[in-house]
Amino acid sequence: MELCDLYRLTYLNRASLIWSQGEFLLTRYEPPFCISLYYMGKFFAEIQYNGESNDIDLVRGFNGHLGLSPYLEMIGLSELSS
Repeated sequence: MELCDLYRLTYLNRASLIWSQGEFLLTRYEPPFCISLYYMGKFFAEIQYNGESNDIDLVRGFNGHLGLSPYLEMIGLSELSS
C-alpha cells in the first residue's frame, strides 16, 4: 500500500486499515490526546484519540522524518552500544 492509497479511503476505513495491517510502534500522550504511531511498510501512520470526547480526532499518514520528531525522545538507543 502507498500513502496515497490511504487517503483514498474514508476516515474510519483509514483507522480500520491501520489497526489491522499496521505494525504498532508506540503511543505518546498530549492530554487529552493519545497518539499512536504505526508502521505501514512504506510509510508511517498516526491515530489520535481524544480521551475527553471519546473520539478519534485524526488519522494521518506520512513518510517524512519530520512526522517522527515528536517520537524521537521516546526511543531508547542504549541497547545499540558497540
